[in-house]
Amino acid sequence: MFADLGSHIRLGHEAHPSIITYFDLLLDDPSFSDRADVILQFGRRCVSKKLQKWITTSACNHYIVVEDYPDRLDPEHNVT
Repeated sequence: MFADLGSHIRLGHEAHPSIITYFDLLLDDPSFSDRADVILQFGRRCVSKKLQKWITTSACNHYIVVEDYPDRLDPEHNVT
């Protein structure tokens, strides 16, 4: 699980070993680049430009955004 800069889940990540807070280097690794089958995003648009670019260029089957607001903020039109 990637915790973006704007996510409150980043706080206290030591208790959650499955949360990756520094994912920029991982996204630069070519062997990792196309591994997502599904992207599940909680909340608004990501703060990290590198993560947003990876989501945009990812060849995932499903990109799902869960948020409290009825408006759809998807400028790249990637949400399935």
